Amino acid sequence: KLLQEGQNYLFVTSHQGENREVRTYSDLTIVKDTVPPSLEAKANSFAFSPNDDGKFDEIAYRLRSSEKGRVNFMLTDADNKNLYSTEIPVSGHEEVKLIWRGGSFDLYRVDQKTGVFTLAATLPISEKVSDGQFRASVFAFDEAGNISGNQIDNWSWTPPLPLQSPPLP
Repeated sequence: KLLQEGQNYLFVTSHQGENREVRTYSDLTIVKDTVPPSLEAKANSFAFSPNDDGKFDEIAYRLRSSEKGRVNFMLTDADNKNLYSTEIPVSGHEEVKLIWRGGSFDLYRVDQKTGVFTLAATLPISEKVSDGQFRASVFAFDEAGNISGNQIDNWSWTPPLPLQSPPLP
């Protein structure tokens, strides 16, 4: 039984039979990790209208896990049909940005030299996405397999409304 959460050290010494002059030594580090990672997941908007008019054309999601592992992001429609799913490898406390622009997601990582988010990958959505309600589910796994709580956001993809003039007198 491991004694504590975190790093545990095991030291072993041995000798061969009655010969006490020859000893071998070995050590082993065992990590006990039962604590799930914490997850930060923040969207910049919950309204979405990707028609290139400059208003609500994208949703930027900032994701950060407290531990090295993977962040899972899933997008489903109102009928709970899976539209998109990705698993993003992350370092501990690394922030990534996932931007939905209608037909694809762009994954941005922070450049270690400049500190600026740079495009790492464009991830197309294989399903046709139409107007309606969507749910984003985000959770993280650490290297030990512990899972964070699931964070769920609901988004609305709405077509732009035509401008209506008030009735003339």
